[in-house]
Amino acid sequence: MITEPWSGPESVFIVLDDAQVEVLLEGMQTYDYQGALAVSLSDLVIQSGLTPNPESFRYDFTATDGYDLFIKRYEDISLLPSWQEMLKGYLYWDTRYDDLTSGWTEHPWGSALSAYQVKWMNGGLITLLPVE
Repeated sequence: MITEPWSGPESVFIVLDDAQVEVLLEGMQTYDYQGALAVSLSDLVIQSGLTPNPESFRYDFTATDGYDLFIKRYEDISLLPSWQEMLKGYLYWDTRYDDLTSGWTEHPWGSALSAYQVKWMNGGLITLLPVE
């Protein structure tokens, strides 16, 4: 379900190699994610303009508290979200933490899902890592 555009000052940084782009959520299309206002993870990557081929990457999330999904998942790039997963992922306003958290409508991670629900993403990084 599409809702009104995002109106807050939140942002994330999208990183590819030495390039880093701050993507402001303000004005982006929003969706209802489990009752919370959310933006699409794929829209954030596209908005950054860093790649015309987002399917060529896996995606690492680094929160502002230092949490790094790549490190948490044993530095195994194959365990990071693919573009197909990013198409089903969101950043939503999490009232438990008064910050952005990543959430997923479909995922292949089973009981490891909590590792992918990255909190403290306002000002955090989404890094594109090339698939070998």
